[in-house]
Amino acid sequence: MIIYGLSLTQLYNFLTANHWLTFMVVWPVSASSNVRAVLIFIIALDRTCAAYCPTIFSKYRKLIPTVHVIFFVSSFLVIETLIAFHICKIDLNIPTDCIEAQFINGACYHNYWITFSKILYTLIIALTFMLCLKIFFWDRYKKQHVNENLRRMG
Repeated sequence: MIIYGLSLTQLYNFLTANHWLTFMVVWPVSASSNVRAVLIFIIALDRTCAAYCPTIFSKYRKLIPTVHVIFFVSSFLVIETLIAFHICKIDLNIPTDCIEAQFINGACYHNYWITFSKILYTLIIALTFMLCLKIFFWDRYKKQHVNENLRRMG
């Protein structure tokens, strides 16, 4: 739908004439979305671990500085580049009539990106669901516990 809409504008003609610009737009968006997914996964894992085992979490979380987490997430860009150019062997000689992400990044990298996204977002959803369940039951328990204490005082 987007490609069809672009084909009706002058931007389509510009992108087909300068097809390498499409890669320069698609690659950073693809890589940054994967880095964002990794960061969200780390945050979800961090919060879920803190909710389920707070004493162990507070004891061992201090051993991993936040700078190391930031470095790990930032280094994922290097991993993305290695996968794209060394494993999937993206060819930058893109046909002039091609402006879709699957053709620009190649089928191998596109399949990797789809699989990576499915797995990581499934884990994020599972961790978030676990966190919501913990918070929901903890909140219900606390309200019930407070009500029992108020009944005893009254």
